[in-house]
Amino acid sequence: MFGDKPLCLLCNATVALVKECNLKRNYTTKHSEKFYSIIGEERKVKINSLRGSLCKQQDIFTKQDTESAKSTCASFAISEIIGRKMKPKKPVANISLSARTVTRRIEDLSADVKLSLKELTRQFEFFAIALDESTDLKDTAQVAVFIRGINAHFDITEEFASLVPLRDTTTGLNIFNAVKSVIDDFGLKLDDLCGMATDGAPAMTGTVNGAVSLIEKEMRNVGFERNLVRTHYIMHLEVLYAKSLRMQEVMRVVVKTVNFVRSRGLNHRQFQ
Repeated sequence: MFGDKPLCLLCNATVALVKECNLKRNYTTKHSEKFYSIIGEERKVKINSLRGSLCKQQDIFTKQDTESAKSTCASFAISEIIGRKMKPKKPVANISLSARTVTRRIEDLSADVKLSLKELTRQFEFFAIALDESTDLKDTAQVAVFIRGINAHFDITEEFASLVPLRDTTTGLNIFNAVKSVIDDFGLKLDDLCGMATDGAPAMTGTVNGAVSLIEKEMRNVGFERNLVRTHYIMHLEVLYAKSLRMQEVMRVVVKTVNFVRSRGLNHRQFQ
């Protein structure tokens, strides 16, 4: 039933008057051809299944309405208490959710995470760095620095270390200075640096003024002779491979198929 009117379990249509002829007409004209072969016990199972599905749908809206009503009642109750006391309740008043407070809490959490990471990096026997230079929505160049290290117990830690903005140019020297500042900030030693992963850009991998070459030069200046293990991001390699492949014939079929499926609601429903 939908209110005081009978509700069809197959098409969710209602009948104006509760008469057998009206119910029979709705079933005969709309559903008899499709369901005439379902008889006996199978018919009872089908009816129970449709009834259960309808009840679940109705329960969803009933639950939402109930929760909304409870929230409204709670709001009125709190307002009534505050009005009678002529002052805000202390538990509610002590909860601060202003933008400034939330920002300050996030900064505190960020500082705590950074402090925890520093405790881990102090135990590194060797470490490697991954760099990724990009530009944000405001055209500010920035270098993302990731650290991966191993301690004496062979425990490996891999974490995002810092995002350093480049206010001016994005040369190898600028990137080198950004990386050096992160290494110094975390109390790491260049002697323990064994590898660097980059996106293969000239500013990163240049033989003279690339960031990696400048770091190797700095290591030699402090008396440590080592050639870093240079690696290229797998993701960037996949992008380069994709550019060199000729997959137009494959993609043309895929795009045409997707467009056909999504062009009409009926196509999409039948595909599902």
